[in-house]
Amino acid sequence: MALVNDMRTVAALLEAAEREAHAMGDELPGAEHLVLAALVDSDESGRVLLGFDADQFRHAVDTVHAEALKTIGLHPDTFPALPAVARGRVYRGEESLGEVLERARLLARQSRPQGLRTSHIIRAAAHREHGTTARAFDLLHVDRDSLQ
Repeated sequence: MALVNDMRTVAALLEAAEREAHAMGDELPGAEHLVLAALVDSDESGRVLLGFDADQFRHAVDTVHAEALKTIGLHPDTFPALPAVARGRVYRGEESLGEVLERARLLARQSRPQGLRTSHIIRAAAHREHGTTARAFDLLHVDRDSLQ
């Protein structure tokens, strides 16, 4: 039964990550969108672990994106949000999303019987050393080492 619940959790998180990506103007969801999905999920373990909510993390991601665009001379408002696209059950995402999801699954296996929780997603994302997620965590003063 835990495997079925994990599969439902993964499907819900991937769908939410895709919505977050499109709302932020990104075509494919990455690790940062998966973290956002975890922070808006009904399982509050991720929010409790971090001590902040999706809005705060979303603002940090927006700041990281804006700073990156400014370094190449672009303004963040240049890129509109993408329209939602109806897709089948095949999920596409950046490599970072797959890496975080796989690590979260391994963490969940170590903590049975509770199954995959949003705190596993957060802990897995904290393992990333580079990229938007790592920089957003740093902006929010998250001690990533303590989460691993």
